[in-house]
Amino acid sequence: MTMKNTVLLLFAATLMISCEGKKENTETNEVTALTIYQEAMKIHDEVMPRMDEMYQLQGKLKKMNDSLRADSVANASKIAIVREKLSALEAANKDMMNWMHDVQDVPGATVAEGGHEHHSADHAEASASKGSSDEQLHIQQEQKKRIEEVRVAMEKSIEEAKKVLTN
Repeated sequence: MTMKNTVLLLFAATLMISCEGKKENTETNEVTALTIYQEAMKIHDEVMPRMDEMYQLQGKLKKMNDSLRADSVANASKIAIVREKLSALEAANKDMMNWMHDVQDVPGATVAEGGHEHHSADHAEASASKGSSDEQLHIQQEQKKRIEEVRVAMEKSIEEAKKVLTN
C-alpha cells in the first residue's frame, strides 16, 4: 500500500466514524426530544381538566365583585383583591391557550407516542418547517418549560381565588 492510499484510507475511516457519531447524536436528540415532548404533554393533560375549575372560580369572583360594588367605597380594598385574582385566573387561562396554540409535535411522533392531531394550517406549516434534531430538542425543552410555568400559574391562581372566596 502506498502512503497516499494509506492516508486516503485513514481519512475515509475518520470520516465514517465522524458521521456515525453525528448519526448517534442525532438519534439520541430525537429520542430525548420525544421524551421531553411526552413529559410536556403529560403536564398539559394533568392541568387541562382544571380549566373548568378556573372558569367556575372566575364566575364566582365576578358575582362577588358585582355584589361588593353595591358599596364600592366600603369595599374598595376587597374589590381590588377580587379583581387581582380574576386577572390572575384570566392570565393563566390565556397562557394555557397560547401554549396549546403554539405547541409543536416532534417530527414523526404518532398519536400513541404523544403526538396530537392538528388540523389547522398553522400546525401544518410548523410541522413542515421543523429543523434539525438539535433544534427540536431545544424547542421541546422550551415547550416543557412553558407548560411547567402555565401549571404553576394555574395552580397558584386557583388556590388564591379559593382563599378569596372562602374569606
